[in-house]
Amino acid sequence: MMYYAHTKQEDKSLWEPLYTDGWDVPIVGHLNRCARLASCFASGVSPYFPHVWGECGRMAGLWHDLGKFLNEFQVYLEKSADGDSVVRGSVDHAIVGARYAVDTLFPADLSPISDLFAYVIAGHHSGLPDGDSLFNIRLLKEIGEWKSHAPASLLEPGTLAKSWGEAAHRICSGEKGSVPGIHPCMIGGSCERHGFAVAMQVRMLFSCLVDADCLASEEFRSPDSYRNRPVWPEDILQQMSRELEENLREKEEKNDGSPISSLRRKIHHSCLEQASGDPGIYRLNVPTGGGKTLSSLSFALKHALAHGLKRVIYVIPYTSIIDQTASEFRQVFERLSKELNVSCVLEHHSNIDVPDKKDEDGDSLNPTVLAENWDAPLILTTGVQFFESLFSNHPSACRKLHRMAQAVVIFDEAQTLPVSLLSPCLLAMQGLHRDYGSTVVLCTATQPPLEKSDDFPIGWDHGEQKSLLGQEMEERLFSCMKRVKLSSLGELDVETLVEHVVSESLPSCLLIVNLTAQAQAVYGALAQKEQVDRDGLFHLSARMRPVDRKRILDLVKERLRLGEPVVLVATPVVEAGVDLSFHVVYRDMAGVDSIAQAAGRCNRHGEYADGGRVFLFASSDRQVPKELPSLRKAQAATRDVLGSVDVADLLEPHAVDLFFEHYYQDHKDSTDRWDTPGIVEKTATGASNPTKMYRNMKFKAVAESFQMIPEQQHRIMIVRAGEKEAEAIYQEFKWREQAGLMPPRDLYQKAGWWSVNVYDNDWVALQHGKVEKFARETIFIVPAGDDIYDANIGFLSSKLWDPNWKAYMI
Repeated sequence: MMYYAHTKQEDKSLWEPLYTDGWDVPIVGHLNRCARLASCFASGVSPYFPHVWGECGRMAGLWHDLGKFLNEFQVYLEKSADGDSVVRGSVDHAIVGARYAVDTLFPADLSPISDLFAYVIAGHHSGLPDGDSLFNIRLLKEIGEWKSHAPASLLEPGTLAKSWGEAAHRICSGEKGSVPGIHPCMIGGSCERHGFAVAMQVRMLFSCLVDADCLASEEFRSPDSYRNRPVWPEDILQQMSRELEENLREKEEKNDGSPISSLRRKIHHSCLEQASGDPGIYRLNVPTGGGKTLSSLSFALKHALAHGLKRVIYVIPYTSIIDQTASEFRQVFERLSKELNVSCVLEHHSNIDVPDKKDEDGDSLNPTVLAENWDAPLILTTGVQFFESLFSNHPSACRKLHRMAQAVVIFDEAQTLPVSLLSPCLLAMQGLHRDYGSTVVLCTATQPPLEKSDDFPIGWDHGEQKSLLGQEMEERLFSCMKRVKLSSLGELDVETLVEHVVSESLPSCLLIVNLTAQAQAVYGALAQKEQVDRDGLFHLSARMRPVDRKRILDLVKERLRLGEPVVLVATPVVEAGVDLSFHVVYRDMAGVDSIAQAAGRCNRHGEYADGGRVFLFASSDRQVPKELPSLRKAQAATRDVLGSVDVADLLEPHAVDLFFEHYYQDHKDSTDRWDTPGIVEKTATGASNPTKMYRNMKFKAVAESFQMIPEQQHRIMIVRAGEKEAEAIYQEFKWREQAGLMPPRDLYQKAGWWSVNVYDNDWVALQHGKVEKFARETIFIVPAGDDIYDANIGFLSSKLWDPNWKAYMI
């Protein structure tokens, strides 16, 4: 009897065999394809033990669908093909391979290692489970007869145990690297750290299997889509490096000879000189306006070429600022992308991400649309997307993880990592380097002191972090690039702040406040002043759609270029990655790192001969709510620093160090030593019972606990009257919904440009006749949004448009 993996039309001769004896057949078996791909991906995970990892991937690929040899699963497929109603997941085929791995994969003395494969195989559709539910419930279910239906050659564990044992011996002898189930930190290391490293190994292997499974399924079910995937030239990173260096050379030749331009050139060339250094943890500590973005990318491409690394991943802290960086990267590689007929830059973040949906077989409806495996030479993403994927248990989120191995990962504005999750974030970054051969680059204008100490035991070892500029140049830069004078205005309410702005009669002015409602209030107050040119008054916040943020930024830049009056009221969305330069900046009380970022938007290029001015003030009528504890603690730490440092010296390196000392100390106890949800603790192994030491791992619990943005937000597309492009997108979603078709990925991306995130209270209010749902509730659209959204200030609180808003308070 032939056993099948997937159906295709009614003709059984077109169905995909589950397993074939070799490749010389009309349709190759799904397990064959998956094993080959998973082995390839896994061998690329480790630069130290590629053969062992490759064999792990091969076995996971061969055994992940052993449950499809169950007769009941084949009946399930038959009914599905005949159009009969079936309940997705009614046959738990994933537990068969998981159970077989536990019983067979390793000999008795190594049986705990088999449990790791059980997590990977059991979770390849539903997600990595918690150990309790897997070993005490799912794997105890009765399993029907299947083994007699499977070829004997498929069930042999191969050479995995032998090759794993050899690698384990080398690791225990002090060799660098890791293999599933063992890690150097086991030798004298903590049980928690061992468990953390092993959990990361499981996710990496899981990633290889899920990506292989998706691609193998896509090759059979959507061959055109599979063939259209880009095939990158072997020298793609070399070509990109040449394009970037040519771009930077032209910029440097055209520079105006100013001190700032000369310093940017030195920073760039210092980064290039360090590119031949060994893979490791690097920092690029440069004041704002120093050209960190392209200089760090220049280092990354050259470094990847020098060490055979596979890609560059650029991690940005906020979705709201990713548009500008993406545009800058695309411009640099525009010629090359046109030549290849595919963009070298893959942009992946929440604005264009798509929730995973499954078909009746439990497979992604369209892997090209509903999952992203980061198969690109340059990925631009956000910290939320990067870290929440690293700690996720979902197949769609974990699919890309193996692409983080043997890569250069650049963290822009590294000081923005949430303190409540700093411990697991740093451990993950260390693991990417130590276990998976990646280089990590921390870019910041205010480098937090991340070295290990008695007060900060979670940091890097002394000397582990290397400077791309050298200590002497770093210190010199801060004095050479000083372009502003900082002073304090004390406490101000909105009215007094606006009066100060008006009295100054400034040619260009930026006001940065902490809260969206506060920004809208200041903007509204300024709009009432006759002295303020309404054509030059703008507002910017994260509550605005990307298309409106871009429109306003373009207008502001053009007016600044022409020397026309500009007053911009903004939330901190303008503080990182936005190339704006004002004569004067007002900054509401915040952390010193945020104040430094605000100062970076003042006299950025040294164009104002009299220097720039930054006014620090404290809002007296708009207090930061208790729901934003990190901002409150940052304000408190800055006030502590101002108790011993003059405000004019607040941005000096010693003041920045003092700020982080206060800030981290204040967080230490309240965040349970930088791990509020207990992520590291949830990965601890059960060392008291060595034979079951991995059976209490909590992959699902970790995924649910690790939230870089804990407030629940919902993404909605808003269409206003006269917006033809937005209306066309809305109509296409309607047409596809009526036709029963899922939207293509590019339609989700287009919708993202017209979308904004809203909180729970506003989301509940929108459900009462405002929002329409499409694509199996993966897209939400408000087709008549004029009353809930203002193109100049963004989404309006439900207090302003819903008379029943109090009833929805959560």
